[in-house]
Amino acid sequence: MALFGGVKFDEPVLRFLRERQTASRTRAMLFVTKLGSFEVLSTVSIASVLALLVTGNPRAARYVAVTASGASLMNQGAKALFARTRPERTAWLSPTVGHAFPSGHAMSSTAIYGAIALVIARRAPAFKWIAVSTAGALSAAIGVSRCYLHVHYPSDVLAGWGLGVTWPLWLRKMAP
Repeated sequence: MALFGGVKFDEPVLRFLRERQTASRTRAMLFVTKLGSFEVLSTVSIASVLALLVTGNPRAARYVAVTASGASLMNQGAKALFARTRPERTAWLSPTVGHAFPSGHAMSSTAIYGAIALVIARRAPAFKWIAVSTAGALSAAIGVSRCYLHVHYPSDVLAGWGLGVTWPLWLRKMAP
């Protein structure tokens, strides 16, 4: 199978998740997916940048700002380049637009929450594992929510996670 026509595990994973859908799980996944939305991530990014600036950390602020804006630009470019369609629209449990690959929610949440975790880890080492664990759990939950809501294939989410981890690490020399 071609990568962008679907990979072998995409449909079985979506089917597995679809078979486990309940009203309460769907409500929970709709909440979780919002944590990876443009509105929430841009608010978190701007608030983090402002907080870092106010506390005298312009280098960390620049790192978070570049990570967030770069992740968004890379995601838009990759979606335009690959133009992969989403899973069957009739099964969507959340409204969405645009192409599927890579998952913007997975990529951006991993990059942004990861960059913030890296800043916390370097600035407050006592909170390193809490920050990294929280960022990882948020990113994982957001990615799973996109598949559960049937708006992304698992391979879209895996690619988003991969790019979302890689981008802030490429920029880590910018980090304080």
